[in-house]
Amino acid sequence: MTQADPVEALERELEELAGAIEELRAVRLEGGWELGKGQVDGRLAAAQQAMSAVAQRGGTAEVRARIERLAQRCEELARTVRQIPPPVQREAEILAIIVAPLEGGATAGYAQKEALLRAEMEQLSHAESRTLALRIRQASADDPLTAPLQRWTAERRGRIIDFLEDSRRREALRREAELRSKQR
Repeated sequence: MTQADPVEALERELEELAGAIEELRAVRLEGGWELGKGQVDGRLAAAQQAMSAVAQRGGTAEVRARIERLAQRCEELARTVRQIPPPVQREAEILAIIVAPLEGGATAGYAQKEALLRAEMEQLSHAESRTLALRIRQASADDPLTAPLQRWTAERRGRIIDFLEDSRRREALRREAELRSKQR
């Protein structure tokens, strides 16, 4: 077995990983994200270990240069995986509201969208609300849920973020109301 064989295997593995990462983005709305992310993370770790083992063997300047390019590609893939936000419950429904055409003019249409979004977001846990608020603030062009919100005014986005950040208070009020109803 020549020195190039493990390098070629690493090149193939990293290309397959790039495809797996794109699949991971796609399954966010279909479920299976955690399992898929765990598998991709495991494959990335294995590729990094294999790369270290191959690099320790040395080799020609060409092989070392290829290994360096692979190490950069592996880091780029790892960064991409870290940037894929975890999905929240009701994400597909929230996205459908965001991208739906406006009805009844801009002011009335956006007011209706905000009301529908609040109704969907009301169903999120406090942790998911915080996660989604952070995603909206980060405004990644790669995030299919938050990228369309960047076309909204800062004031509208701010109201959505405020609503999400108020989830703990709403949750406490809901629990208090449930306790009172049980005491009656």
